[in-house]
Amino acid sequence: MLKKLHIYSILRRMTDFNPVLTNAQMQLNPLEILSLVAKKEDLSKDLIVLKGIHFKNKFMLLDRIQEGGPFFMWPIVIVFIILVALFVRQLITKADKLHTITLLSNISLFILSWGILGSVIGLIEAFDAIESVGDVSQGMMAGGLKVALLCTVFALFTFIFGRLFILILNLKK
Repeated sequence: MLKKLHIYSILRRMTDFNPVLTNAQMQLNPLEILSLVAKKEDLSKDLIVLKGIHFKNKFMLLDRIQEGGPFFMWPIVIVFIILVALFVRQLITKADKLHTITLLSNISLFILSWGILGSVIGLIEAFDAIESVGDVSQGMMAGGLKVALLCTVFALFTFIFGRLFILILNLKK
């Protein structure tokens, strides 16, 4: 719904400068509006790009988690939720600050190691697959590397947020 409203607001701003659409046409769904704009403004190539961006899977993050391998990715997501919960608990309850900071530090370092381990294992699997196939295209190689590095990206994201939480708690009196 948010993206739908976003497209409507962009198109409304467009009509302020270039009255391409009538008010009746503004009641159409975003795909129909984009088709009308493409016909009147000769934007057929741009329309294809917009279709790909706007109507892509709404759960892209879940797709990335599955793509990176659930064995390594789901623990990273769960630990991220735990880090946020520890941070919020500290802010609300005024629990032992040193204990919370130590927990945040240790958990974030562990999850960084976990993500790197997942990436190394993913790279080994990718290279084993390449070795068994023999000649591999550049696209296949890039896809294998992308999947292998997803664990590291998610782990780094979690680690950075853990460190940010520690920094905020240390600055807060």
